[in-house]
This record gives sequence, C-alpha cells and structure tokens, in this order.
Amino acid sequence: MVQGPASFRRRLQHMIANCLAFCARWEERLKGLRLFFYLRLLLVGSGFVGTAVRAASRADWLGARPPIRFSDIPVVFAFGIVAMLFVIGIQAVNPWSAKVWLKPAWLANPFSLRQPCQSFHLGAWYFMASGLGAFVGRVLSHQPVNADVPFLFAIGIGVRVGLFLVEFAFRWKFADTPSR
Repeated sequence: MVQGPASFRRRLQHMIANCLAFCARWEERLKGLRLFFYLRLLLVGSGFVGTAVRAASRADWLGARPPIRFSDIPVVFAFGIVAMLFVIGIQAVNPWSAKVWLKPAWLANPFSLRQPCQSFHLGAWYFMASGLGAFVGRVLSHQPVNADVPFLFAIGIGVRVGLFLVEFAFRWKFADTPSR
C-alpha cells in the first residue's frame, strides 16, 4: 500500500516526538550527577592540550591555505556574533525547541536539541581553550606566535559575545532563573 505525504509527515512527527521524549527522560535522570560539567571540562581540556601539542610540534600546525592573516581576526570575531544571532534566532521560532531555554551553563546538557545555546556555549569555550593552548604551545616551544593563535581565540570570543547578545535579544525565550 502506497502512503501519501500526510501519512509520512504524521509518522515523522511521531518519531521525532518520541525521540525528544526519550532524550528528555534521560536528561532528567542525569541532571543531579554533574555529568555534563565533567564532560564539558574534559572536552574543553582536550582542546587546550591537543592544540598546545600540535602548535608546539609544527610551524604550520593549523595547515590553513592560504595562511591566516591578522586582518582576518576581526572578521571572524564579528562573524561569530552575527552567526549566533542568526542561528539562534531561527531556533527561537522553531516549534521543536523548548518553550523556555536555559541560559548557557556548564551544568546543562550540551547535546540537547531543544536547548540550542548549550552546544554553542561548549563550542565557544572549546575554541577559547584551543587558542590559549596554541599560545602556550608556541611559547613553550620557542616558536613565533602567528595569526593562527588569536584566530582560534577570536572565534570563541565572538561566539560567546554572540550568546550574550542572544540572551538579551531573545530574553522572552529564556528562563528567569540563572543557571550558571
């Protein structure tokens, strides 16, 4: 029997609703364990250590072609801000996102599809730690600090500033209680 587009759409909506309900149940069970704090700490720490080791080992450690220039840093910083406002703005009207969002926090689940700010919060800290790790790796190996190092940090700072502006621009979507 051939199914029409309406039947397929209903089945797809039902599957998505079941997946979201399953994730919400597991998120509630893991909330008191501080599991997400340690997971975030592990991921951010791995960004720091991994980038420090790689930056210390090779002169062209990032491998960007063409090479990154210092004039690219303000561009990527501004792009992070604009991208956050655009992407999270789309999610603010998404009917499948949570009705009320939590403010970005270290204790929240960074993989929740219903809380889009959490994954960008983790990504911002990852890039800032990577930039700091690259700086430490270059200094400890006595290599020059080129534009690749502040480039990573600028990405993280741009996304983090963008998240602050998202909290202001879409304050109607966020919970009143701070979750930091």
